[in-house]
Amino acid sequence: DLKLCQTLRSRKKLFMMQNLFSQNSISAGISCNFDTILFPNGFMRGELTVLSGVSGGGKTALSVMITSILICGYNRFLENPEHLTNPVIYVSLEQPKHQLQARIISTLLALNTENDVFSYSDIINYNAFSSKKSLNLGFSLFELYRKNLIILDKTDFGGTPNVQELNYALEKRITFFDKQPLVIIDRYENIEGANIYSDDLIVREIKSFAELNRVPVLLQAQMNKGAIASSSKNSGKFDETKISSNSLKGTSGLEHHASEVLIIVPDGSTREFEGVPSKFVTIIHPKSRFGCNDSIKMLFQGQDNIFVDYNETRGRKKKIEEVDNDETDGSSD
Repeated sequence: DLKLCQTLRSRKKLFMMQNLFSQNSISAGISCNFDTILFPNGFMRGELTVLSGVSGGGKTALSVMITSILICGYNRFLENPEHLTNPVIYVSLEQPKHQLQARIISTLLALNTENDVFSYSDIINYNAFSSKKSLNLGFSLFELYRKNLIILDKTDFGGTPNVQELNYALEKRITFFDKQPLVIIDRYENIEGANIYSDDLIVREIKSFAELNRVPVLLQAQMNKGAIASSSKNSGKFDETKISSNSLKGTSGLEHHASEVLIIVPDGSTREFEGVPSKFVTIIHPKSRFGCNDSIKMLFQGQDNIFVDYNETRGRKKKIEEVDNDETDGSSD
């Protein structure tokens, strides 16, 4: 693990996912070549990963990027892109289905093209948008890859679901695919009973679902207010040393039952990436049951849900450094 950490830390590549479902990991299950420090062992069958952060910090955006890369199997930021697809079931208990679809369309465009990029707000307001030729490409991409995607929202449950209803709906749908899907649940607080912090029934049931059906689950959850307050600085940045896996909002079962915990923390500064203002964030990896845990600094382009390594090469590193003369050191990742 130490050798792996040192190797990955020395790389300056884009935040990307490739070969996600390789069978060569120590888990003999689902693995990915992330080329970053985040998931050295990938999303493994039967395991639960919790993704947390402050409100509006990029949890859904990261989940949308993961979804988009998996269902289309392509990422133009890679040096040697390959078409390696895998299905995703996305449970959106925060946004209605049409909004999540718009975000995925926006991200598919960003991953597949360099110039034809539209924010998801443009896509939601499609009828009011004047130039539709390039935008139609995004809709075509979504239609092409939607066979690899199932989206559920509250309308599929007749309102806020309890965990039994959630698991039943997922168990019915994982059989629709010939491969085991990645299940994303956005988000924990919107499951009925999740505000009962003295009981970890919900997270136990979700972990049990993952184990029984041998699928990986990515569960979004908020940070607790105490952790946000204690780690916040006057500058608007966060003290990463005060953030840990027990910074999750709700029952301690979230921390205990998760195999991996990721927390997205805003850095408070912005830089330009491909002509668009982007935010610096740090993705902290405070718990990893099967590998090394560390943190990595990323550029987050919120309008199309893209995360990139701000030190990546092929021309963009120079561009970013030119507008960021006050950045002391890019070697932190």
